[in-house]
Amino acid sequence: MADLVTSVRIPDLISKLKYGEFLVPQFQREFVWSIADVIALLNSIIDARPIGMLTVWEQPDDSGLELEHISVADTNSSGDEDVTFFGDPKARATKTFAVLDGRQRLTAISMAFGGLRALNGKRKHSGKFFLNVTASDQVDRIIFKKSAEIERENLGSLATCISSGLFPFEFDDAAYENMDRQWMDYVKSIVQPKFYKNSILPSEEELDRRSNALDNAFNGIISTTLAVYSVPKQYDLGTICEIFETLNTTGTRVSTVDLIHSWLYAETQSESPKPIHLREWIKELGAYEGAQGWADPKERPELIAQFVTATHVAERSPSTPRMVGGKVVAISSLKSGDLLATPKEHWRDVIDKTEEFARYIGDFQRSVAEGFFPMSDCPYPISAAIYIALRWTNRVDARGWSVEAIDCLYRAFFWRNALLGRYDQGFLTKISVDLKMLIELLESNSGKSFGEWIQACNSSLDEHVGAIVEEQTLLAQLLDAKPAGALGKALSLPVLVGARRDLLDPTKSVSFEKASEAIDLHHIYPSAWIRDNVSEADIKLWNQQGLGRGNCIANLTPMTRKSNLIWRAKVPGKALTDAHVTPTSHSEVFAQHFIDEPAYDCLVKSGAGLPEFWRLRAGNIAKWLGRQMLASS
Repeated sequence: MADLVTSVRIPDLISKLKYGEFLVPQFQREFVWSIADVIALLNSIIDARPIGMLTVWEQPDDSGLELEHISVADTNSSGDEDVTFFGDPKARATKTFAVLDGRQRLTAISMAFGGLRALNGKRKHSGKFFLNVTASDQVDRIIFKKSAEIERENLGSLATCISSGLFPFEFDDAAYENMDRQWMDYVKSIVQPKFYKNSILPSEEELDRRSNALDNAFNGIISTTLAVYSVPKQYDLGTICEIFETLNTTGTRVSTVDLIHSWLYAETQSESPKPIHLREWIKELGAYEGAQGWADPKERPELIAQFVTATHVAERSPSTPRMVGGKVVAISSLKSGDLLATPKEHWRDVIDKTEEFARYIGDFQRSVAEGFFPMSDCPYPISAAIYIALRWTNRVDARGWSVEAIDCLYRAFFWRNALLGRYDQGFLTKISVDLKMLIELLESNSGKSFGEWIQACNSSLDEHVGAIVEEQTLLAQLLDAKPAGALGKALSLPVLVGARRDLLDPTKSVSFEKASEAIDLHHIYPSAWIRDNVSEADIKLWNQQGLGRGNCIANLTPMTRKSNLIWRAKVPGKALTDAHVTPTSHSEVFAQHFIDEPAYDCLVKSGAGLPEFWRLRAGNIAKWLGRQMLASS
């Protein structure tokens, strides 16, 4: 064990990264740390606190991993997504090591000390980190400056840095092996008048404070080492995956998607037509209608893996699970172990049917909300796995269920589950039980009239999921301030998705899949207008009645940015009359926005129509939600 664990100083680490000795698998490309995360690491370094362990794998000639230099996301000159690598991306040392764990930490160190940064000034990671020796509070002793700020403040000049008390952490190329000299130059320069405006030094007390801050940081940097655990090259990629799994169980955060990507590639690299690149496939999937806003290798990619495993769980005779940790375990849920055990044969089957798989994701959205919406707007997006699994097994196993039956049953399940908050207390175990229950209900359709089956479904949902939420409860939730979390998303979803056309300009689309711009929910009665036009007494009364000062879902509707600006500039409702948009001329559009004629009449009365407008509109939304919770013909 002692031979496998070494330590490396920061300058040596920077060299290993820049010149291609330590490389990262391509599937680990994403750097997700925030600037605050990098600053937290730098604080640990300058205080000489432990900064963790790096796990690397000495590379055999045929490891099966595609490796590259550390990088950060960037935008190229054409405006396209790109990356900027640390050092020459083609540079390779004689002996190379794949970074199994520690990619985030290494990228942060490369940014702070090696000068890795996005070249596009608009990117988050375009800039430098400075030690602020003028800070009186430790919270302010490390500063990140964007490239534009550095240029504007002339912080590319060492003289300006010293005068300002800002010392770049970044080493000069020549200083990688001689970092001590660079920081000693800082220490010498800080007391030289020529580096200060008009050659006037700060007070002796201030100089001592700055010098001490610089000395302490320097001592922390030179004494900090990163522990490195080196896995010998005789291990194969399958064993490396098991090491990943061990890291997962001992508290080190390793992405399950990275593990799946790794073993999928290893087990399919010699297969035709090509090996499976999981992240590339997720990106490809996201380009299909229905999967847009759901399949993204950077945004919860594990969700797609859970969808795939759910289809395996639902099959009558699924392919044999792969061995994980030296043993075969039956796949019964959507936990990490189940995802890792989903066999390559099943992945191949799903990937070969990418368009079909994307269609099921889209049909889920239409089933529950009558239109498309992104994952970010979905309460419990994991619940989509159940719908996708039902559609998959219905085709693969020729179960003979009608899509209409699946939709009406699943819709009722989804809305009860979302509005009751069942998955707030955990969902991974519940999902397998829920899937089994819905399959049994669909199988029980044979020999019954559709009406009898519907009645049986609602009774079973009452028992298994919970009784439908009463309309009065929904009204109270829709009229109070918008709830946080899944409940807020559930209550907002019909408002956000139901509207297909812009309320003020019905020629414009506000649907997720067709709008030319991002569509947000806007206030029908703007908060500023309520504040300026409604008495404090009325606001106090409305608060007592649970009306949320207008920050309620009944007061929100999707509009284009242009329409919202016109709307906000006028008395609420007047923009509609000025545009000659009425329930008579555009009844379908108003219905999509849950505004019937009585609600419209209140709206055009402006302040006099409050809060009755909210009550009427909340009633319309509550009735819609109530219908969704009942399986019906």
